Amino acid sequence: HKSPLCVVWDWSEFNWNCAQKHLGNATDSIMLLPTMFQGRLDRIYFRNIDKPTTLPLTERPADIAFFGLITGRRSRFKQEFIELYNQTTQGALPVLRVERLKSEKELVKAYSNAKICPIVHSYHYEAAGEFHRLGDLRPSGCIPAMETISDDVFWTHILSQCGGVIFANYTDLPRVLVQQLMDLRQPNHAAVAETRQEAAMQWWKEGIHWDKVLRQLFNP
Repeated sequence: HKSPLCVVWDWSEFNWNCAQKHLGNATDSIMLLPTMFQGRLDRIYFRNIDKPTTLPLTERPADIAFFGLITGRRSRFKQEFIELYNQTTQGALPVLRVERLKSEKELVKAYSNAKICPIVHSYHYEAAGEFHRLGDLRPSGCIPAMETISDDVFWTHILSQCGGVIFANYTDLPRVLVQQLMDLRQPNHAAVAETRQEAAMQWWKEGIHWDKVLRQLFNP
């Protein structure tokens, strides 16, 4: 902030509000940008084809693919999920991928073989959306399950209705994951989930048509 040549770009209104509260006029050097989603793994997913080859949810060998720095908070979430799954299935354990991976290709493979991909905040329930993880997993076809975010509810609504993202608070998320996995064992529920995921993947593929959005915003 003290450098006249430094400008911070951020996509989160929550982060901006925190900076304004704790850093005072530092927000003069912060520019809010539209929320976008990176496609850093698209070159691996797509490989010169129009869309990645995705397994149906019921045929995926892993229940969960959960990645990120395993903080104490995330470790507790993982343990609570495993215990609840164990109780619900009378002793069975979920197929859970949480280890550190050696390459981006392994990350893509893990997401593509998982039914559900949870996203949990590192340290606190009040946090911005971890949209970089959505960018990584969106082409895989797994169901994204994200801990409730502190950004505008507009994005929660859009990602839920159009992007197939399930939102739940930290306490409820293990139960929501187990319920989703149990539902996928029921043919009727599984068929509905497959249809929703196909629509969500198409929405992600379409992306944001900025030419239309800007035209509607500035030429009502």
